[in-house]
Amino acid sequence: MAWQEGKLIKEGKYEIKQKLGQGGYGTVYLAIDRSGRDVAIKTLHDHLREHEDYERFEQDFMNEARRLAEFSRLPFIVSIYEVIKEEDTWGIVMEYVDGKNLDHLGIISEELAFLYIQQIASALSVVHEKGLLHRDIKPSNILVRNETNEAILVDFGIAREFTSKIIQTQTPLYTPFYASPEQYNERTERSASSDIYSLAATFYKILTGKEPESAPSRMCGCVLKTPKQINPNISDAVEVGILKGLELQASNRPQSIQEWLDMMELKLITPSEYKIVPSPLSLRNNKEFISEKQERDRIERRVKFYIAELSAPEHQERYRAIQELEILGEKASPSVPYLIKIMKNQDDALCTHVGIVLSKIGSASVVPLIQLLKHERVEVRRLAVESFEAMEEDALSAIYQLVSALISALEDPDPEGKVRWLATITIGKIGIRAKEAIPFLVKRLRDEKAGIRAYAAWALGKMGIEAKDVEPILFETLTDEKNGDSFLAKLEALEAIGYDIISININYEEDGTTKNAKEHITYQREEQRKDLETKKMGRGMVIQWRPSLSANTPPQKADL
Repeated sequence: MAWQEGKLIKEGKYEIKQKLGQGGYGTVYLAIDRSGRDVAIKTLHDHLREHEDYERFEQDFMNEARRLAEFSRLPFIVSIYEVIKEEDTWGIVMEYVDGKNLDHLGIISEELAFLYIQQIASALSVVHEKGLLHRDIKPSNILVRNETNEAILVDFGIAREFTSKIIQTQTPLYTPFYASPEQYNERTERSASSDIYSLAATFYKILTGKEPESAPSRMCGCVLKTPKQINPNISDAVEVGILKGLELQASNRPQSIQEWLDMMELKLITPSEYKIVPSPLSLRNNKEFISEKQERDRIERRVKFYIAELSAPEHQERYRAIQELEILGEKASPSVPYLIKIMKNQDDALCTHVGIVLSKIGSASVVPLIQLLKHERVEVRRLAVESFEAMEEDALSAIYQLVSALISALEDPDPEGKVRWLATITIGKIGIRAKEAIPFLVKRLRDEKAGIRAYAAWALGKMGIEAKDVEPILFETLTDEKNGDSFLAKLEALEAIGYDIISININYEEDGTTKNAKEHITYQREEQRKDLETKKMGRGMVIQWRPSLSANTPPQKADL
């Protein structure tokens, strides 16, 4: 049954505003979610329920959701938020793109056409790398945002996996004028050149206002008019690129998006290069297309939506929100109070994932996490200090407050020693700025956990000359040290604070030989380097090996 204006779905999470339109298989509605954000919801046509192939249509519909979810974090591809089921109707909830499709823009300038084609080509390049063909590139499946000139590729409904140079069987679904010759055949070789044909046909249409002659007509002898015959203002390079992309024989077309763009002196836009652009009409080889304000507004809307999702009843929705906030990193700082609330609730299965997000957010998480280091539950204190350990050094900005809290954590009664362990590592990351922790690190040189003793030595070494006064204590604990890794760490700490460790001799009882401490460290660390890179500790966390303290020695072994 078609959804009417005002209908509430997903227990009131979305309210239908109007029907936006429909295609061969689906209907798209405009809706508003609880946060006030507009979304688009795509459903299958009701009349398809009576079709004998309804199960296949439904499977294709769910496959489209899966594919969109895979690509929705990338620029120039419509984002998917979730898949819902209302009574017996499936729906894909997607980003609402406020704009027009290329079919409604008429003939546009070559400069503006460059802008759109380059963006969609960059999206397709990623799609092809994942082994997928879109198979329905056409002007009506490319939306352009009203304010930014950002082109968005939609409708992956007939997209299919492909393997280059392999004959494959696929249902011959296509749009006349834009489909390549091979799309009319059920069984043929599939390649990226099929989508290149369709994109070249789209380029032809937006520059001339005319669809190119269809592939079947051309194969029957009808002649394709060149773009310049219709629009003399088109440049030679663009005409060559379009005509090469429209070659009837797939092997005569460019075999990759990159090859096709090179013909027209255009470049791919990678996700890392997609940031901001001062002017939406900065053209050839310009890789940045969204205004700074538009990008900020877009991110703000996303963060608000994911914050709302953190309280959703479904585990999967909440987990997805946490994943998205992690990707946003420091831009997700408004979510910190909500994440902290989850972290305090040890009965929440997602609390361990939250610590990772807070570490990615960085400095905005520091002060709230400091408060958690005083929490009565040791599990919460562990999660908080894990977040600190995982942060980049430049994120540890609230130094005075943080160092004071970490010094307290060095005395934590955690029976497993994890709070002390990670507090020691974090102080070492902060380095000389945490020099007031030196006396407390000295106490950890005698900790019952060998790993903590090793990292206490490492952290002291990071203090450099400021820790010069601890030389006698390092020697004293070195003499009593029974653990080989802690022994090495203490030797390295001595070297790091300025002691000439070549003067220290190590006797090998097994063969009666002697090495100086420098030679001993080099040999032992080289042996460890061969098979030790990371070590998992508690809750699935991975501790990376610390940077070396001297030029020729690898870092300490992470071992309790």
